[in-house]
Amino acid sequence: MKTASILVLFVCLAGGAVAQLDPGPDGIGIYFDMDATIFCTTTAAPFTSITAYLLITDPSTSEPITGWEARCWITGAPVAPSWSLANGVDLDPDPLIYDVSFDPVQPTGSTFLLATWTGFIMAPTDLISFDITGVPGSVRFPDSPGYITDGLVPRLHPLHTMFYPASFVAMINGNCSLGNEDATFSALKTLFH
Repeated sequence: MKTASILVLFVCLAGGAVAQLDPGPDGIGIYFDMDATIFCTTTAAPFTSITAYLLITDPSTSEPITGWEARCWITGAPVAPSWSLANGVDLDPDPLIYDVSFDPVQPTGSTFLLATWTGFIMAPTDLISFDITGVPGSVRFPDSPGYITDGLVPRLHPLHTMFYPASFVAMINGNCSLGNEDATFSALKTLFH
């Protein structure tokens, strides 16, 4: 573990300019900041409002994005949870499944906002976790979430979550120190595979 901690420290120091925790292109995650650096947070007071962002990290395209699909799971009991899309219309009636289409939007920067989640956490002991998977039965992206670009020919871009396979991509009131350490080490391992 000491070696892993030293490696993690080295990676953090060497990669100080990198905002995202996810080192690869075409990532998808739920973060508590728009820079995609905080995936685990805690609440201290009862009935705390939380905002989270569903983001593509490091899109591999310079072509405009015209849609995306993903399934977003929430485990726990937030009060008044609500998703709002950044662009477009959800074509799927299932509240967990997003098959979103919109007019072309040019990605700029290292993150691309897909949707915003808001909710209230009743107590600091309430554990809420988020997961992202592919849409069951999808023809475009049978094994993962993904997005579509609108160049000369529309292209499909599968997305990956940083923690695959895992039981969460973001957490509220969990063990954030353990989650951050494990996530950083997982990210480090993916660099060498």
